[in-house]
Amino acid sequence: MVIMELACGTPPEPRSQTLSDIELLQSAAHASMAELRYLIEREKLYGLGCGPVDLTLLASTMLTPAALLWTLDKKLDALAKRFGLSYRPSVH
Repeated sequence: MVIMELACGTPPEPRSQTLSDIELLQSAAHASMAELRYLIEREKLYGLGCGPVDLTLLASTMLTPAALLWTLDKKLDALAKRFGLSYRPSVH
């Protein structure tokens, strides 16, 4: 889903190389729709401004050991922080 989101946008040039390189990264576990629906209800994640792609990324991060979610989306990042899953790059 991340690759498709990037493919729908304008990734850095050269476009095809960027998308190919991203496909080489290790994949996260993929939350099923049933798992996602359960998470939304259990954690009351509805009405917070995050859609199905955002919440699938969050749920998949939860299912992937040692994974953190790196996003510039403020609402998704707030949820990642809520669950201790927000990635913060080190600043030098």
